[in-house]
Amino acid sequence: MDLLPWYIKLICVLGSAWCCVRFTAGMVEQTKAWNRRSAGWLLGIVFFAIAMGSIVYYYHLHEEPDDDSNDTTATVRSPGGSDYISDRTRG
Repeated sequence: MDLLPWYIKLICVLGSAWCCVRFTAGMVEQTKAWNRRSAGWLLGIVFFAIAMGSIVYYYHLHEEPDDDSNDTTATVRSPGGSDYISDRTRG
């Protein structure tokens, strides 16, 4: 998640934390643990988990490639001393 802007991380983490707290409160406040409120907040937790995964995947696909200025190419020489590529293209 290093590629994401800080405000996206903040929104996702706070939204997920809010859903977790409300999910727990929904389970504790009612007589039955699984009720309509707790199921709704569980869906909120799942929504934020899917959203965070999708955002990270999007940023991973659209990250800028590293520019390495040390790109060197090696020429393969044949035992005769000429370039291997030129020997193969002659015929």
